[in-house]
Amino acid sequence: MADRGREGTLRQVALWRATGRLSEETAEQLTGGLLSLLERGVCLTVRELALSGGDLLALGAVPGPQVGRLQRALLEGVWAGHAANTRASLGPLARALLKEETLLP
Repeated sequence: MADRGREGTLRQVALWRATGRLSEETAEQLTGGLLSLLERGVCLTVRELALSGGDLLALGAVPGPQVGRLQRALLEGVWAGHAANTRASLGPLARALLKEETLLP
């Protein structure tokens, strides 16, 4: 989902349904679940994170691939429920990830 975005993900489900890769029932369940997530404002892409790449640089991230890795780790943290998609919640998580140096090139 992270690389397809909201509309792209829904289009992919529709394509799988049309080509028979998903049953009607499964496609409806998946679409319903995705729409529920969207209504709740769940972040699906790094572009939707409350912290931008510039914010991460200000926190000490190194320009380049490290910023992308950090964004993906933050997105996964939101999905896993480790942090809310807010600046107040993501800032400490980003600082912790940088401090642990788990994302250094």
